[in-house]
Amino acid sequence: MIKDPPKSWADLVKPEFGKHLGQTVVSSGGAPFTRGMFERTMFGEDYLKKQAAMKPMLFPSQAPMADAMIRGEIGVAPLVTALAVPLSNSGAPIKWLFAPEGIPVTVFCAGLTKTAGHPNAGKLFLDWALSREGQKLMVELGFFSVMKDPPAAPGIDPKTLKTWIPDEAEYAKVFASWTEDWNKIYGYRQ
Repeated sequence: MIKDPPKSWADLVKPEFGKHLGQTVVSSGGAPFTRGMFERTMFGEDYLKKQAAMKPMLFPSQAPMADAMIRGEIGVAPLVTALAVPLSNSGAPIKWLFAPEGIPVTVFCAGLTKTAGHPNAGKLFLDWALSREGQKLMVELGFFSVMKDPPAAPGIDPKTLKTWIPDEAEYAKVFASWTEDWNKIYGYRQ
């Protein structure tokens, strides 16, 4: 669908991608809001206004956006890696890239509750999940490793990959107002 795909986040405001662009609304969860926060922090509110003026197709979550991309309804979208990488690896017509400006990362945590029914099984799972073998599988599934010397996804040099993790205090402070701003800019109403 796209002969000359975008090579950076900055390309997502170029008119040639407007009719092919999909976006997940920022109010649908942590990853979409983190992406919206990244775009606004890195490129400014004007970037959002330029992109919104192109009338991207808006989606309530990442899964329907990925489905629309596979069906050819959209050709460009900031998909979460946990969808884009496995879909691409399984033969879906998706090509992905990590833009040179960096990629927004949503941090997930794992732990064990005091009241776990089988705490030893939980500890074994966490030991495995945080081992090199477990982290290698996570990377293959499109996630990022927490290791200092992480396993690499095919074609990716983890030493050159730039990630962007939002400041927790700022995230909490701007969440409501920036979500409202995004909704107004993109003309989104629930």
